[in-house]
Amino acid sequence: MRNKIFIVFTILMFSELFASGGSVYTRYGLGDLYLYNSARKLSLGGIGTAILYNEIVNLNNPATWSAMDNTKFGASMLSNFSIISDENFNASYSQVKFTGFHLGLPVQRDYGIGFVIGIIPFSTINYDVQNSYTSGQVNNYQQDFIGSGGLSKAFFGFSYILPLDISIGATLDYYTGNAKYQTTIIYDGTSDFSNSNFTSEFKYKGLGTTLGLLTPNLASIFNSDKINNVRLGVSYEISGKLNTDSSGIATTAIGETVFEAQSFYTKMPKKLSIGLNFNFDKLIVNLDYVNQPWSKYRQNEKPSSYLSDLNRYSIGVEFDPNSKKYGTFWELVKYRGGLSYEQSQYTIKGLKVNQVGIHTGMSFPLGLENTIDVGLMYGMRGTTENNLLKEKIFQASFTINLGELWFIRPDR
Repeated sequence: MRNKIFIVFTILMFSELFASGGSVYTRYGLGDLYLYNSARKLSLGGIGTAILYNEIVNLNNPATWSAMDNTKFGASMLSNFSIISDENFNASYSQVKFTGFHLGLPVQRDYGIGFVIGIIPFSTINYDVQNSYTSGQVNNYQQDFIGSGGLSKAFFGFSYILPLDISIGATLDYYTGNAKYQTTIIYDGTSDFSNSNFTSEFKYKGLGTTLGLLTPNLASIFNSDKINNVRLGVSYEISGKLNTDSSGIATTAIGETVFEAQSFYTKMPKKLSIGLNFNFDKLIVNLDYVNQPWSKYRQNEKPSSYLSDLNRYSIGVEFDPNSKKYGTFWELVKYRGGLSYEQSQYTIKGLKVNQVGIHTGMSFPLGLENTIDVGLMYGMRGTTENNLLKEKIFQASFTINLGELWFIRPDR
């Protein structure tokens, strides 16, 4: 397994390809958020706060790590293709990006002590907009707006089973990243003016924590032969304040000038995730709700008028036709689907930018403890009303999950 991990990690680390612009909405706050971090989560509608599998590591809720029975490694990549349109024009962009890895170790199975370490993306900023201005025969120019960057989160944490089979978990999170915003004015050959460029850059770093809770099996409440493995999960992400270093650089005909260099705090809002998971015959059903009040976002004590509270609702189902550990290749394939509705953190010109998504996916076995997960999503975000933008989003996520027994306690 160690050789497999090295090969997979090397391939995915060099997979940030085909970047060519993106959503203008990422200009605000810290950009688009990565609310799901694997193909399995994407295919189930996203999130998965109460998912309890022993064959994968659920990064949304550290309390679920108590189910780990073997050493687990996972790595993912995400392909994104979007068509962005207004009332008159449309444009498209694509991107393939490495979306994190993790390594999980079952420290003590009887007490549900699991240890997980990993790195996942937290947000992304990626847009490239061009405007042309014609004022007559001379002094015509083009204005470019380019944004890039985002935040990543490195973490490690533990899980533990309390009495009454209640699982808890916690992580220590480290956020780091940068955001760069460029505005360039390019004059045509008839102008007496020189081209100019202004760049604002922000560098972030800071600590946070994620707390998780998972209930025991509550199936006895329903007194049904078909409903079992009923669990509620809660995850609370406390991001804290990020140390932020900012600077501005202006490039004109007289040279380059650096100004407005300063340090301050960026306050990210806390995130609450609540999930319900249960089995109904051969179906595994997941319901999730996420709230993150971005209206409380502050940068240098200043709020953003373009941000409001994020609310996300999703439902996902997984069909396991065999429900066994052994079988032929196609007997072990699992099928998934889901729906999601998101009131995003963006509010532009008084209109909330909402998104709906249809999700699907499959798991293919590579061995007893190894799988390749594929997740697909088609979504629509925003509107063309009031000169805003509408996006058609196509996403494909690929995750490889490797499992192996590394440590065996000798008999005494």
